[in-house]
Amino acid sequence: MKPPVLSANGTLASRPLVLVVDDDPSNLRLVEEVLAPLDLNLRTAASARRAFDAIQEGPPDLILLDRIMPGETGIDLLRRLRADARFAKIPVIIQTGCASTRELREGFDAGAAYYVTKPLDHDLLRGVVSGALRTATQPRVVASEQSNPALQSMRRGCFEFRTLDEALDLAFQLGQLCPDPESAVLGLAELMVNAVEHGNLEISYAEKSTLCRSQSWRAEVLRRLEHPDYRRRMAHVNVERRQAVVRFEVCDEGPGFDWRKFMSFDPERAFDPNGRGIALAQQVAFSNLNYQEPGNVVVAEVPLKSPA
Repeated sequence: MKPPVLSANGTLASRPLVLVVDDDPSNLRLVEEVLAPLDLNLRTAASARRAFDAIQEGPPDLILLDRIMPGETGIDLLRRLRADARFAKIPVIIQTGCASTRELREGFDAGAAYYVTKPLDHDLLRGVVSGALRTATQPRVVASEQSNPALQSMRRGCFEFRTLDEALDLAFQLGQLCPDPESAVLGLAELMVNAVEHGNLEISYAEKSTLCRSQSWRAEVLRRLEHPDYRRRMAHVNVERRQAVVRFEVCDEGPGFDWRKFMSFDPERAFDPNGRGIALAQQVAFSNLNYQEPGNVVVAEVPLKSPA
């Protein structure tokens, strides 16, 4: 399947594969109608067993999963996927009518990244799906580019970037320094995109939530990149390949932010369409991830399997 990309207004320009799992046929039809404007390749499954069979045939880019189903529940299926290396990184959105803190925490602990409640808020569902796909596919947008052989033997370097495209391209190149490039690219892309949008361009968490729901996030990023207050700002990534780790330091010229509440998945933000990137990066990509006051510098380390 062709890697999904984003159009200028932040919508998805190709057709990512999304699997919708629900034992209620009427809810499957509703989800199909609500997501139709996104022009996705939607597949459906009426049980966890059928869903797992479909995932084995062809892993989707995203799974929208009902929590409560007869027999194997959505949480059971989610745990099964996270225990299987082939499917562990597929992002999962849980649909639920149960929204207690305990149940939300159970879903996060099982590996969910997003929640939507029933009855469905149509705009929120589209925003959450778009946000989850954007997070999942950003590194793959540049994955078809050729890596730079000179970078793969680099010991130390400093690089500048200003735009989202530059951040993603550089994240792909630098990720090749690590034993698991796919995970490293995902983590670096999150940190470097944050440096552009939240750091240099000062798009707040609340503003991004609104922009994601209205499908206008990328258009606002492009607008601010040309704004006199932001257009001269640059972000930097310093790289050092040590004996046991590759160390990345990502810096921006923004005022910083309170990163602490974003270091883990938080039930209080369970229904927002954004805010998982830092926790995701820490979980799948880095052995150490530390921000420095006031929050415009982050240091991340990837262990090497053997001394360089």
